[in-house]
Amino acid sequence: MLTRLVRSLTRPDFRADPWRALSRRLAWKLRWLRTREPWRLTLPNGSPILVPAGGAGALIYYQGFSETDTADFVLRFLAPGMTFLDIGAHFGEYTVLAASRVGEGGRVHAFEPNPEIFDLLSENVRINALENVRLHPTAVSDREGQQEFRVFREPSLSSLMPPSAGGRAVGRGERSFPVRTVCLDGLIDDIGGRIDLVKVDVEGAEMLVFRGAGALLRLPADQAPVWIFEHAAENYAAFGFRTSEVLSLLDAHGYEIHTYSALQGLGPVSSRALPSDVINLVAVKKGRARPFRWTHEQNS
Repeated sequence: MLTRLVRSLTRPDFRADPWRALSRRLAWKLRWLRTREPWRLTLPNGSPILVPAGGAGALIYYQGFSETDTADFVLRFLAPGMTFLDIGAHFGEYTVLAASRVGEGGRVHAFEPNPEIFDLLSENVRINALENVRLHPTAVSDREGQQEFRVFREPSLSSLMPPSAGGRAVGRGERSFPVRTVCLDGLIDDIGGRIDLVKVDVEGAEMLVFRGAGALLRLPADQAPVWIFEHAAENYAAFGFRTSEVLSLLDAHGYEIHTYSALQGLGPVSSRALPSDVINLVAVKKGRARPFRWTHEQNS
């Protein structure tokens, strides 16, 4: 409870106007006492989006985007005609944002294995009339087949079943069921053309995604995608991986790892200096031309 309070107090909306931030948090809680139907909100770019009662939807209501720095990166990186992969698309915040940026000539592939959330993702694509989005009701992993998927009461925490769970869901409102899994290397021909940006948010299974994307990772710098992926040491550990192993795999393929913030741009990363909290990292292949001004010095 104390950690959650401290995190709330440091959010931009709280620092800008504490009373308004408090009132919006109260309004959020009261709304879900009346109904459990998804709430139609509007993203800062004007796109409507239906959100469930969960942390990501709450953050959109409070501050515009669930992760303001990640949204800033996606919006600044993508350009008309690009291809974006949204792995762990959830209800489609980044799918909708990306589709609006890449335009009719671009493409978005969104992957979400949770059937209930997939239905909401599909509805968000429909209400935005997005014809450049292809939806995949699958999990992305290191192999094709089936794996057990666990769903939490908080939908944004749902993931493939990690080995540490012993193959069964227990406690905190969990349930589990088998889902189809695919690997990115098996989809390259189907997707076709260059992949520009891949967002990976799979609650600890990020290493599995990378292991199944060797062909993408081996591409030369002028063809390889940029990756923005979640780092959460505790979640990695549940899948049997250390942060150093994930970063070493990317380094072996010629990638440099960065943090990113809208105010400071890209910053260098050391596995020894990563914060213990959850953070999104950006992997860029060495030698790649930078399509927009990423550094704080260039922005100033």
